[in-house]
Amino acid sequence: MMDQTERTMRAGVFIATERMEAGNLPIPQPGAGEVLLKVLACGVCGTDYHIYSGHLTAGVEPPVVLGHEIAAEVAAVGEGVDRLEVGQFCAVDPVIGCGQCRMCRSARPNLCDSPAIIGYKLNGGFAEYLAAPASKVVPMEASVGAAGGVLCETLACVLNGYSRLNLPAGANVLILGAGTVGLLWLQVVRNSPVGRIVLSEP
Repeated sequence: MMDQTERTMRAGVFIATERMEAGNLPIPQPGAGEVLLKVLACGVCGTDYHIYSGHLTAGVEPPVVLGHEIAAEVAAVGEGVDRLEVGQFCAVDPVIGCGQCRMCRSARPNLCDSPAIIGYKLNGGFAEYLAAPASKVVPMEASVGAAGGVLCETLACVLNGYSRLNLPAGANVLILGAGTVGLLWLQVVRNSPVGRIVLSEP
């Protein structure tokens, strides 16, 4: 549980292209429907590098704390939050849809016209704490551990793609790239009734 005497937290803040600064920020306070999360671990996604290097700017609003592959525990809950408790281990869905566009209304907020993404527009996991909507916090068994929790957001992306693939039984599969995403695809596909699997890495 967070020490209530703490006032600030350490954070890595993206300031501008190829410029990040380490410093102290106020610890956020969870509003209604939000939770305060203590970050246990945060992955460095390729997207974080693309933001840092200036190759991805859409939806990014510096100064902002990057990091969206987050494993955390609940440090405090805001008003109206009753499904999460202090101390719970969790992962975070970083995409917060506007709730108004056609994609949000068809239950596809990941394709929202104007999303607020944790680690892009909202402060993310390269800090000791972050506030997030309770609806975007996913409780997990503590046995998953911080290293496993960090992979949850990436694995969710892989499983979403796999659910759309409709692989026929016996199909041969080629996976291009053996980074984190490629290796997660390998774990999913090798547990499917497919034929030959080829994993290619330069």
